[in-house]
Amino acid sequence: TSLFYQPLVTAGVVDVVLQCSKLLGGQANVQLLCATVLCRLVQSSQSGRVKVQSPSPLHKELFVSAMSIVRVLLTKFVEKADAVELACGIVVDLVNEQHDIKSLFAEMVSEKGLLVDLTRALEKNRSNTGAIQKGFAVFEKVLSVGAAEKRSTVAFGGGIALVLSAMKANPGELTIAEMGCELLLTMTPDQDAAILVAANAGKSILTTALDKHSSNAKIRESCNDLVSRLRGLDEQAGLHEKVLRGVLAGTIQLCIAMIDEARSTNTALVVPRLHQLVKQLCKNSDLVVSSDGKCWDKLDVSSNSSRKNRLTDGDQRSYWESSGSSGSHWIRLHMRKGVLVKKLTMHVNPTDSSYMPHRVIVQGGTLGNCVDINEVMIPSSAKSAILLENAKKHYSVIVVRIKRCHQGGIDTRVRSLECEGPVATYWPLFREIFTAHTLLYYRIQTKTWAANSRGEISALNVFDKFSAAVQYEQTFADHFLPSQESRLVLGSACRAAL
Repeated sequence: TSLFYQPLVTAGVVDVVLQCSKLLGGQANVQLLCATVLCRLVQSSQSGRVKVQSPSPLHKELFVSAMSIVRVLLTKFVEKADAVELACGIVVDLVNEQHDIKSLFAEMVSEKGLLVDLTRALEKNRSNTGAIQKGFAVFEKVLSVGAAEKRSTVAFGGGIALVLSAMKANPGELTIAEMGCELLLTMTPDQDAAILVAANAGKSILTTALDKHSSNAKIRESCNDLVSRLRGLDEQAGLHEKVLRGVLAGTIQLCIAMIDEARSTNTALVVPRLHQLVKQLCKNSDLVVSSDGKCWDKLDVSSNSSRKNRLTDGDQRSYWESSGSSGSHWIRLHMRKGVLVKKLTMHVNPTDSSYMPHRVIVQGGTLGNCVDINEVMIPSSAKSAILLENAKKHYSVIVVRIKRCHQGGIDTRVRSLECEGPVATYWPLFREIFTAHTLLYYRIQTKTWAANSRGEISALNVFDKFSAAVQYEQTFADHFLPSQESRLVLGSACRAAL
């Protein structure tokens, strides 16, 4: 209460709390307690105060200190869903209706990178309903402290992608569906933002939400409104992706050009923020597979296409049911370019009895030209079956054909399909170009060194050049390459050329 606010502040409680946070920074529970204490002090200082245009220095210090600890929780303890949830809860409590607090918060969102930290933390915990609900509440606060520029900051700063990803990961959660739809409505006032929703498979995710919560009038109205905004935007969404790829390719070429120029002059790279760009291009280079449902672009079925979303909604209680003659049922996956299937799994349910798949043929190839690559017999007691594992080549189309059901059943039921494959990152493209340029540069250099080495003294100079090149690349790797995998790629290219 406000009764204890002044004695605590006079006694130096703020310094004590910040010292605790600093000295015991590796303990999430300590950081949470420290942030909570500062949050209570902010709230106590507001008790009985009228709205002011300019915050007092002490009031600003309390808020900034509390938010700095929240940032630590969102970055250092990103893997702890409970810490992320509580950190978001503290932000919601901190940002009240007082003008001074809202203006400080708006400044942090715009300039201090809070939104980036929040989005990354929530993306890591998108399957945790508590963390997502609190995170969505923070987004609501962010959107409430500004006008159009804040909507744009959130939408194009990862907000739209996160909301859709969380809705997809929690299809049966009513609160997440409600909050997600409201956020999307707020973030998509114009066509540019709507195209971003379409480019992130928004129509499919909204259709699933509508299917799951059709009895909820609020969700029904929101989903219908959003779907109407997406109507006719498929072509623009495809163009949006092509433009992004073009920008990415140009950015990589520019980065490589800077690296080549520094090599040729044997000077250190001092381009502002270049190390951040290289770090992003090498991000997830050590990550091999992911079961995040992004291995294919499109999914088709032989019948009842209105229910095909149930194959990817993550809810094992729902299912796609075919309609047709025995042995004619299929599911077709249009795979993303370059994806090598690590594992393709079909989930079934023994209680489906005569609807349960028994004999399954897996085909791979291109549209209209697929060949058999595997056959699977599914026992009547199984809950899942691996249809394809460790594929040696990329198939642009994979077709799952249910040729026979248990007990002589005609139609079939499939609960879901899951695919694991390479994570979609910038790394494969950057690795290819980076390796090619490194090989080319040093092959030209070695030919020049060899041509100029006549006599014993000159031959010894080659070893000096060799040593200097290796040392230069080692320094570059130490400063710019963030992972063991990216360093090995550079090392292999240098060895091959030198």
